Amino acid sequence: MFASLSSRLGAMLLLIASLVGLAIALYAYLTPLTGVTGTLGALVAVLACIALAILALLLAVVTGRGTSIALRVLILVGLAGTFSLPCCCTSGGSALPWWSV
Repeated sequence: MFASLSSRLGAMLLLIASLVGLAIALYAYLTPLTGVTGTLGALVAVLACIALAILALLLAVVTGRGTSIALRVLILVGLAGTFSLPCCCTSGGSALPWWSV
């Protein structure tokens, strides 16, 4: 029972963190003069935060051990994508033509 409660609290913490990240990424993507307005990197961060929020909701309600492990692996992949893809998109976009990114 304790592991289930701990898992649910962790999923809710991840949900809150992903929603905060979504708010920050949307602000950066939509607000003029932030330096990343309308860029691909900011859009990828927005989409990654939405995906993490959905996965966190699923993790909070799932009961099977295998499904829980699969969702945790997907969350880890999503977290890696949140950190690496915007960096690759924004740095590549500044150094290379748009068609090569």
